Amino acid sequence: NDVHCSVSIKKEFGDCGHPWEFNLRDVFRWCELAKTSHIQNPQVFSSCARDLYVQRFRTVEDRVKVAAHFNKYFDYKIDFAEPEEFFLSEDVVTIGSTTINRCRGIHNVQSQGTGELPIIRDLLLPMEAAGRCVLMNWPCLLVGAPGSGKTSTIRSLANLANAKLVNICLAPSTDVNELVGSFEQIDINNNKKLLLEKLFEIFDSCFDGAHTTCEHITIRAKLFRHREILEEALSLHSTGAPQSQILQIASDIIGLIKPIRPDNEIRQLEDLTARLCNKNANGEGRFHWVDGILVEAMTKGLWLHLENVNLCSSSVLDRLNPLMEPGGELLLTESGTQDGGASFRSIKPHSNFRLFLSMNPDRGEISRAMRNRCVEIALLRSSKDTMFDNCSMLCTTSQVMDQVDILSRYGVRSTQEASSILLVHEKAVATQIQNVGHDFHTECPRWVASRMKGLRERGIGFDSSKSFSILLTYGRRIKIEISNYNASMEAPNILPMVPSIQTGWLINTANSSFFFKARLMYL
Repeated sequence: NDVHCSVSIKKEFGDCGHPWEFNLRDVFRWCELAKTSHIQNPQVFSSCARDLYVQRFRTVEDRVKVAAHFNKYFDYKIDFAEPEEFFLSEDVVTIGSTTINRCRGIHNVQSQGTGELPIIRDLLLPMEAAGRCVLMNWPCLLVGAPGSGKTSTIRSLANLANAKLVNICLAPSTDVNELVGSFEQIDINNNKKLLLEKLFEIFDSCFDGAHTTCEHITIRAKLFRHREILEEALSLHSTGAPQSQILQIASDIIGLIKPIRPDNEIRQLEDLTARLCNKNANGEGRFHWVDGILVEAMTKGLWLHLENVNLCSSSVLDRLNPLMEPGGELLLTESGTQDGGASFRSIKPHSNFRLFLSMNPDRGEISRAMRNRCVEIALLRSSKDTMFDNCSMLCTTSQVMDQVDILSRYGVRSTQEASSILLVHEKAVATQIQNVGHDFHTECPRWVASRMKGLRERGIGFDSSKSFSILLTYGRRIKIEISNYNASMEAPNILPMVPSIQTGWLINTANSSFFFKARLMYL
């Protein structure tokens, strides 16, 4: 009530991101956290209040004022320091005071990125809050500017939890059918694809290590052999494995997994097999319902990340409101009634299903109803002074250490070279050089390292690739001398050597925006 009176009625603070709502939903969530956590531990109790009330605010000043309200009524203070405890085992992952169970199976989020995801120290605090949302099965809304770490937070958490993450970027043209599904013409190749996806899903789930009896070990060995045969057949044929071979393998697997898998999974596999065998079902001109990414994630237990939700129409997001309620379900009226009956299909989420939303507040806000249903977490940009106050070989701040880890992931193994790249970025930010309308944020050092890696793979020397990468990232007009080289003088000499790399720059998603094309044309 005190925070609500100060923010919503008196409007003493909280101008950035208003209007704010504090209601019984927040109180009930705090009670649920207190019930599931060790309430006798003051650190856990204060961290719950920090995640629910404090981290939604988008400025440091507002967060300090909210924490002061908390300190008036409790004897212990809210801690804003990075979580000291980080523990990863086969079954659980612990970040600070939050412990979540890891998903069983072989699927890994690393396949959706580039290499191993580093643990960003500066993101451990929002990761702890997002992990608490995963633990309590609450929808999570991450708010922040570009490069603040919204996607990295979710990907790192999914990687630690061994969950399969699906990212969907929304736009003003996004329709509700893209999320829930639509009627599409029957395609035999699509039926084959669905059957193959189901087979590999069964392969992964049967190797989760949950059972160690002799019968299960024998079944796993046979399944592993069938997987090898299927993968070999897929690699030998350019158009995919023959349909007869896929049906034979599916039939053998149905007989193998009946003693160890649920009946509904057996029925799904039998239905997909029958659909592929039935020639009438594959006839031209017929349509069938195809689930969208939201329904697929709900039924398979995936983690779904909806990016740029504030760009999407509110009528599309309102379709998610029933799902985001406690114990909510999704009534799929678009697919029609079930089997010609009077009832519509109702989708109950899988126990592993989690929903994340992210947005850039500079492009607008989402509806108050949607914000109220989510646990909002704002990611603040790292302070320029604290990030680059000591950028030498002996890095002391966690922000600089995070940047060095990221640069190392992209091939810059030397701490000295990584520090020199960060020094270039520091001077570019300090001088506020504006080139083609771009603001140099924390993603720029990563872009430099990524371009350096591509140039070095094409045979360009380290110093030359470094010079040209800095030039392409920060613009031709920047003249910064680091380690006895000048970016504006040496970099243009590389262009005649590697004319084919221009295509590579434009293919990269991170480099395909307008200002990069403009710089390339300028060069």
